[in-house]
Amino acid sequence: MTLSRLPLALMLAATPLPAFAQSAETAMADMKCMMAAGSIDPASPKEQQDAMMLMAVFYVGKVYGRNPAFDVSGFVNQNKAELEAIDVAAEIQRCTGEFGKRGEALSKLGG
Repeated sequence: MTLSRLPLALMLAATPLPAFAQSAETAMADMKCMMAAGSIDPASPKEQQDAMMLMAVFYVGKVYGRNPAFDVSGFVNQNKAELEAIDVAAEIQRCTGEFGKRGEALSKLGG
């Protein structure tokens, strides 16, 4: 990527896909994505582990982007039962859609 494309890349990375309400439901949805991505089997290929780590960071970043003072640890502790009961496969399927679209948009910037 050339330096002349850097401002455009930063603008696109900061642009939300759909407009999201600042609700507890949205935080819960994003935190479920973070939990699902973080539950990858340590025996998985490193490339897959790295992708899931990026996805977990992406969703935590969305939460912090909406509310920089968000207490991730407190939220996880308060909602532990619901977050531990997620259907990981279903959440991964749901979450990779948005994550994939963001990745594709950023990939197009390079060439």
